Amino acid sequence: MEKKTYDLAIVDIAMPEINGIELARRIRERQYQTHIIFLTGHSDFQYARQAVKYGVFNYILKPIDGEEFINVLTELREKIDGERMQKDLFDSLSEKQGNMDVVLRAKAFSEYFHAGSGAPLPQKVYRALEEAGIRKGYDLAMIRVETFLKETKEWTEQVSAVEEICSFLRDREKGHLVIYDFYRDLLVLLLEHGEAEQGSREIMEQLMRLAEALEKQSGGEVQCGISRWRTDFSQLGDAYMEAVSALNNGKILNKKLLPYEAVLKNANIYYKIPFEELKNLQRGITGGQYEECRKILAGIFQEMGSRGVNFECVVRNVNRLFMDLADGGVVSEPASRKIFNGYHGAEQVLDNMANMAEIEEWCSNVVFTIMESEIRRSLENKSLPIVEKTCAYIRSHYEEGDLNQVQIADAMAVTAPYLSGVFKKTMGISMVQYITVARMERARELLRQPELEIKEIAALVGYNDEYYFSRCFKKQFGLSPLQMRKLSDSRRIKKEGNQF
Repeated sequence: MEKKTYDLAIVDIAMPEINGIELARRIRERQYQTHIIFLTGHSDFQYARQAVKYGVFNYILKPIDGEEFINVLTELREKIDGERMQKDLFDSLSEKQGNMDVVLRAKAFSEYFHAGSGAPLPQKVYRALEEAGIRKGYDLAMIRVETFLKETKEWTEQVSAVEEICSFLRDREKGHLVIYDFYRDLLVLLLEHGEAEQGSREIMEQLMRLAEALEKQSGGEVQCGISRWRTDFSQLGDAYMEAVSALNNGKILNKKLLPYEAVLKNANIYYKIPFEELKNLQRGITGGQYEECRKILAGIFQEMGSRGVNFECVVRNVNRLFMDLADGGVVSEPASRKIFNGYHGAEQVLDNMANMAEIEEWCSNVVFTIMESEIRRSLENKSLPIVEKTCAYIRSHYEEGDLNQVQIADAMAVTAPYLSGVFKKTMGISMVQYITVARMERARELLRQPELEIKEIAALVGYNDEYYFSRCFKKQFGLSPLQMRKLSDSRRIKKEGNQF
């Protein structure tokens, strides 16, 4: 016990040289954080009283009742988990005492932004604006800043980084406020300026410097969407939605900074996926022709890109794309909802993507997943033992980081080229792609376990590099592992609240 830390010591009372009571006393004197359970044939009340004195967790009499023993251990495990959670919370709060005002401010603004444009301005939001030096009667712009940083970077660090880099704004003696939107995982920057037209030119230059500084610091990409200037605090909700639209359209148009005025200029550009293209995609999926499906999708996205459509148009077309598959019976209704990770449509999923290429890749991965599940379901009704066994082997060994086609072929007692050809011909996809899908599906399940860190989940599904794992996960589902976990947590909380 001097060398190691133990959660639990199960001890008898009658032992040679030192009895259980004395052992418990010494453990407490030395302040070891070890829980103690007495397991004894002594039912004397004196022993029980001494056990309580030394903080013994439980006192179990021999002969042991198995069910009782398991119940005691279960109760202790819950107690230990609770203690650890309290310690983690205390440590976290102790480390972030200086950030508590940032947390509270972010919560207040996030709730206001997402309440709808007609929501009244809460007093705490109004106070935060005044404290930041943003005054009524002056022009105010909202800038939504999206940073694609490493998964492990704390959002409070991002807020602090923007605050620090925004020091040039203080030189102008104008108000500014950096906040964090809990619901969208984004930074929001509020800026005040005396003259809107002149301010727009200055702010564009300053924001470009801000973006460059953030990218240099983080090693990631930074994009900004800028609302129109407002003079009334009550229009903050509308300004936020304009900044959201500007940011998303900046991704589509490949613009690092985009003002909302530019979004309005492209609002009338229209494109609708031709009916024949949708039918060709359906035929490609049902026929197991993955490469053909990729070509069809590439053509659709190339057409949208060449026309310069806006983000809202892309969302409408992606919704139509997958809703049409459901209407055509290619994918079931529950499966179509799963495509959007439980969201009502594509907007929230595409909102988390960096550019048009990433959206196209996500659509291709969705088609691939649909095709894989449909072909696997078809396999269950046919007799193709080698392919069925290969699928089963991959799904039971995907956690091995070095899993490869040669290893799988050896397990199937055939050559790798033969198995690779048979597998792709039957499934319409390669074994490497199938391994990725198996890993990603398992990772999504593991994210529901809050005690597992992203790094641990990556290792459990065969990835040594958590950042590479995060990139693969986002390509597959349109959300990063952290975003998916937050989404699952918010749904669980909402469900439990409704039940309550």
